[in-house]
Amino acid sequence: PPSGNDDYLLDFAAAAARWSGKGQLVFTSSAGVYAEDGGGVVDEASEVAEGNPRIDRLLAVEQECLARGGSVLRLAGLYTADRGPHVYWLRAGEVKGRRDGLINMITYEDAGAACLSLLRHPKIRKEVFLVSDGTPVTREDICKSARKLPAFRAVPMPKFTAEEGQYGGSRGKRYDTSKVRRVLKWKPRYESLDAFMTGSATLETEDRDPANAGGA
Repeated sequence: PPSGNDDYLLDFAAAAARWSGKGQLVFTSSAGVYAEDGGGVVDEASEVAEGNPRIDRLLAVEQECLARGGSVLRLAGLYTADRGPHVYWLRAGEVKGRRDGLINMITYEDAGAACLSLLRHPKIRKEVFLVSDGTPVTREDICKSARKLPAFRAVPMPKFTAEEGQYGGSRGKRYDTSKVRRVLKWKPRYESLDAFMTGSATLETEDRDPANAGGA
């Protein structure tokens, strides 16, 4: 990952140099590159937050990818039922962020589907796509939704400690994903984090029900 690799750009360039030019070259970047933090809407053309070493490395690789004729997917926060910010926050018991701060999310499954959609469009060149489920959610609601899962039902809600002006005190942003839906004809299977958590909780409950177990 870019946060722990000072040679991230060189490593990507070396890998991209092996691309024949056929098919598609895709770089999965982060939607965390945007400067907006007041709750506004961002899209592919919105201002980025330059000056942060991690973000600068991502942007440098994005430019390298685009210069080679590839395309970029800026992915929202990735998660599954047992992996993501909800796991850390609920286990830690304290969140250094606003309870009403907006987070944009997408499941690993839907992010993978977006990558496949781009790979199926080899004629698309030098494009950036912002990818999320399209439903921004607050930190508080992320935790509330995750507590529907059997693993977290007995876990109390965490404390939210940040206020505006402090670290973690931004209002976040809302992602406009109309471009990826329009151009790649892609849409997420899960339209929101709550829809995913509700569905996962139902499946887990059914799997644990003895009445649903097979028997001789």
